[in-house]
Amino acid sequence: MNMNEELIKFFKKTPNNTYKHSRQNIEARGNEIPWVKLYQLSTKEGQIEFIQALKAYFDSMYLNSWVAHNTESLIIEALQRRILVDAYKSYLIDAAKLSKEKDYYNKRPRELNHFVEINDEWHDSVIAEYSWKQKGRFVRIPQEEEFYRVAFSRGNYIIPDSTLNKLRYTRFGIVGMGVGSAIAHLLVLHGAQNLTVVDGGSVSLHDNNRLLGFDLSEGEINHAIHWARMALNANPYVNIVCHPYNLNKNDRNKRKHVDINKFIDKLDIIIEESDDLEVKIAVREKAKKFKKPLFMGTDIGKDGLVQYDDPSSTDKLFKGRLNPQKVSLLKNSSLSWSEKTELVLDIFVGKENISTDARKAILQSALDKKPFWPQTALGAFASSRGVVKAIIDYLEGKKILHEVTIK
Repeated sequence: MNMNEELIKFFKKTPNNTYKHSRQNIEARGNEIPWVKLYQLSTKEGQIEFIQALKAYFDSMYLNSWVAHNTESLIIEALQRRILVDAYKSYLIDAAKLSKEKDYYNKRPRELNHFVEINDEWHDSVIAEYSWKQKGRFVRIPQEEEFYRVAFSRGNYIIPDSTLNKLRYTRFGIVGMGVGSAIAHLLVLHGAQNLTVVDGGSVSLHDNNRLLGFDLSEGEINHAIHWARMALNANPYVNIVCHPYNLNKNDRNKRKHVDINKFIDKLDIIIEESDDLEVKIAVREKAKKFKKPLFMGTDIGKDGLVQYDDPSSTDKLFKGRLNPQKVSLLKNSSLSWSEKTELVLDIFVGKENISTDARKAILQSALDKKPFWPQTALGAFASSRGVVKAIIDYLEGKKILHEVTIK
């Protein structure tokens, strides 16, 4: 009996409702932490788990019209409904291009028959299941090392393999997933595989002018969850620890929070993008204590600012602009919103790092009592690009300046 016959035999013995409630998070739910489960088709166990999961999903969605009666017809129907997507075909073409094979446009596998027959050709592929999706919930992809070899091959002549490997295995932590989401996504697009993200806020309409992957249909989704979905869509092999909570203190709803010491201790590089001034200071102090490098990107008008804290340096925070007197002023409740905004600019950004026009715009919004910092995609992406470039330079052992303006 071959592998496919064993699966068909297994499937026929399985009642329709056996797996209906056997797996958690089977339906996409708004703010649940996303996950991707990988089924290794190189093993019999992986193949059976995939078929079980696919059938369980059909049952959970109460698709009364589905008529599959064996493994093959189940996969055919999943393909037709776009519940199952074959991304392995494009990989085969790209892999052939990299091998300089002239006939790479003919490297497409046979259509349906190739997919539904679980044979030796399947042993090099994996099925990724996305917890929050309906269409494209299951996607066939190459094995991890092949995925990385092909997916990031176009950067090989620009960024050396040694740097790409460092990016892949470095443990990054990002606090604040507004501008932080663009930084995190650029890291993933350069092969970063291990990221821990923290943000207790939710995406709203006014984020539309600077947030990658903004989707009105997702409603008020948490910032960290929103980014995690986007990252896993690009790379199902990325390891994400997603904390949809605030750092080191409870939010207004008394939900969970993330312990700052445990957060920083497990990381190699910290990226701080929080809107909370106390968190900004605390993260830097802890990064110094644990001797971890810290980067921050700030969008100022149409430009960006990159700041770097050297873990071995004894320099004071924010180039000495933060001192006890100014901390006391920040806590002064009698300060107007515009006065506090000007003080924040002088401490955390520095007068020398901001253009006259950008400063004027920020202070005018404060005078108008707007509860946000004026931002544009140009500024957000400029600072994000600057931070990732600085991180790559750091991993390559180059000298990093404490503050650099990105035009």
